[in-house]
Amino acid sequence: MAEARSGQADVYITETFDQFRDGWDRAPTYVWLTYAVKSGSSTYLLIDCADHAKSSILSRALEDPVSLASCPFAVHGFIVREDYSSCRVIVEELRREVLHWEDNRGQGIPLQSIIHTPDGTKKLHQLSRDFHGIIGDLDDLDESLTFLLELGKTCKSMTPVGLGLSDSAIETLAYFKSRTRICRRRAEIYNERTRLIMNLFFSIGSQVDSRTNLEIANLTSAIARDAQRDSSSMITIAAVIMVFLPGTFISALFSMVFFNAGRDEHGKATMEVSPLIWYYPVITIPLTILVFGVWEIWRRQRQAKSKAFDILAAAKDKPAASPRL
Repeated sequence: MAEARSGQADVYITETFDQFRDGWDRAPTYVWLTYAVKSGSSTYLLIDCADHAKSSILSRALEDPVSLASCPFAVHGFIVREDYSSCRVIVEELRREVLHWEDNRGQGIPLQSIIHTPDGTKKLHQLSRDFHGIIGDLDDLDESLTFLLELGKTCKSMTPVGLGLSDSAIETLAYFKSRTRICRRRAEIYNERTRLIMNLFFSIGSQVDSRTNLEIANLTSAIARDAQRDSSSMITIAAVIMVFLPGTFISALFSMVFFNAGRDEHGKATMEVSPLIWYYPVITIPLTILVFGVWEIWRRQRQAKSKAFDILAAAKDKPAASPRL
């Protein structure tokens, strides 16, 4: 905020009130300046000034109080230097953290080893958010410096000829404006690298998930093949049982003995066969064929129903064709 007005002692008076941040862990510094253009005197009011900037200002005031008071925006130079230095330190700290997430520097942590880290995504998000915050602070500083430089040109044009307004403070502000823009570009570059790391993180995570799903699908297929082999074995066992079951049933049903072992009058062992033994194959063989036939008919009907159900389900899942115009 700035204001140019007329005063009683001086013809022109310029007032400005600015805010500067010195890092994220302390309150901002507020600077109020009144500059009497005709006499070339400056009055400053500082609120929550950083200790290092305060000591620099006091040292300069003790060394050369006249030049400090007569040169407008000189105190701004000390405040801006502290603000820029704190932003540069934060950008450097965030830069080192970005390098720890990259694979190609040797000192970083490989992404493959932290894909399943629960707080990995949170850390990357926090890092990107910090970059956005410091970029915003650098933009604020750049706008403040642009305003102060324009105000300095105005004050210089209003200064009476022969007063000899110094350009050192304006040059200092211009220098830190250039450094601020350079620092902002660096922060933007590393913020973009952070976003690339996040994209790589999610890409590798998706690949790992796809590989896991493929392994699960292979295991499911293997289980299905084993189940099919077990089913084939059970069918074989059932078929063997069906072969012997009719004969066993007929033997139990008739409860007849077709072979009779004994001895003749000479004491020799003999085996007598009943003349009705032909009943057994005549009844057993057709009954066995009948059982297998009924089972085969039932199996084919079941397969036909299953196939019809699959065709109906596929027809329901297929999207309807759009009508032609």
